Amino acid sequence: MLPLLVRITNTQTGETEHSAFASSPVRIGRNQLNELVLNEPFVSQWHAVVRFDEHKVRYVDLGSTNGTTLAGRRLARHVQVEVDPQSDLRIGPLQLSFARAQVTPDMYAAPRTTIFSLNTAAAGEGSAVTNATMMFNPNDPATLEQHTMFLQPGQAPPPGMARPTARDQPPPSAVDMQQLFGIIEQTKPYYQQYRQAWTQVLGQLRAQLERVPGPHREAMVLVLCQQLPQLPKEPEFRQLLRTLDINPAALGEVDPAEWVARLGGQDSIPPGMQINTALAMERVGMLLESFSQAFVELRKGYEQFGEEMALQLVQDRNPLHDAQNAKDVLRYVLDWSVDGSERTRELTRAFADLALHQVALLSGVMEGIRSMLYGVSPQQLSGQRTAALAKAGGGGFLESIFNSRKAGLWKSYVDRHQSLVEEDRFSREVFGRNFARAYFMVTGGHLQGQDPSEGQYGQAPGAPQMPGYGQ
Repeated sequence: MLPLLVRITNTQTGETEHSAFASSPVRIGRNQLNELVLNEPFVSQWHAVVRFDEHKVRYVDLGSTNGTTLAGRRLARHVQVEVDPQSDLRIGPLQLSFARAQVTPDMYAAPRTTIFSLNTAAAGEGSAVTNATMMFNPNDPATLEQHTMFLQPGQAPPPGMARPTARDQPPPSAVDMQQLFGIIEQTKPYYQQYRQAWTQVLGQLRAQLERVPGPHREAMVLVLCQQLPQLPKEPEFRQLLRTLDINPAALGEVDPAEWVARLGGQDSIPPGMQINTALAMERVGMLLESFSQAFVELRKGYEQFGEEMALQLVQDRNPLHDAQNAKDVLRYVLDWSVDGSERTRELTRAFADLALHQVALLSGVMEGIRSMLYGVSPQQLSGQRTAALAKAGGGGFLESIFNSRKAGLWKSYVDRHQSLVEEDRFSREVFGRNFARAYFMVTGGHLQGQDPSEGQYGQAPGAPQMPGYGQ
């Protein structure tokens, strides 16, 4: 299947960008979980979704605040429209064009691999239209808020996750101070010699490396660290590298304190606190377990909803959808025998589905309620009653209000309203087939079986039709 090529043109500046997508759907919006991120204030978090197959490209506005226009006319929400390369589709000043075409590898939208990379500098400010590359930026409050999950100070970890550490162990009840002073006196001369020697080593390294041209320094340091493998672990050596404009992470060794500071921000470590590898990994492990268990619970609720509503929510299953606990999730995403970036992308896509489910749920509920209200509208009731009066030789609705038959009209309304407010009927009306149609306009998919609410009031005559994608 040919990929989808999206051309984005800013009609105010004339700038044009292209992004290609190999698989459907392509979600569009300001949220970083979208496949195509449009980082503009007039674009909604979840603005639209594009689905494509061998034959057609379909666009659905997800009830966005500012909407989407096609040839100057605003699209109805949750109604899919077919588009072609000539379609004038716009979100504010951004013009979108969709075509099926052969593309070069560099035209594909950058995959969302990870929110944090030790060996890649944080992404700078991009253009108005950016691909969904989720790079961690410690200076960006949005990414910091969205992609960090830390226990609050004093907050206990979930049951079964707390493990004792050396730092948590109580101090011994008594210390032999005489023995301690003896150890210090015997060790102090050697320690002073070590510090003096290490200061000389750093001085020599600085003097030699400063003579090396800038572009060649990093390569020389890499070879140096291969010969002296303990060197990269020395904090003062790492500080020296920074003064020489060399990224210590390029050496393949990461200082735990630096790693935690980059992940949680410089203020996440109290002044003077020492962070060792074991302590850092323990905290991250606790967070991963908590995160994974939360993911499992969210996914279970998502699938339970699908079962109760007879909706097939998951189209392509993978082990993440079958995970029963946090261990199952971690075993899958931390499998070192496979490409970790692809597993991370699968996890990101799973969260995107969960987020879009919330949008679809609200859209479906609103459409179901609209259908119910249409069934009890004055137009519906007057039309039904007028037809009955015409057969009996009577007048229209207003005439009937002021004659002896008004009691019959009121009884008709009461009976109709009573049937709708009954628990079963109300549920079928709100969460009936119109709900499912609107839901799948957002997520894509199909109904399982026949919806029981498609009876007398299932689809009101003249009500807007909501064709489901794939039906």
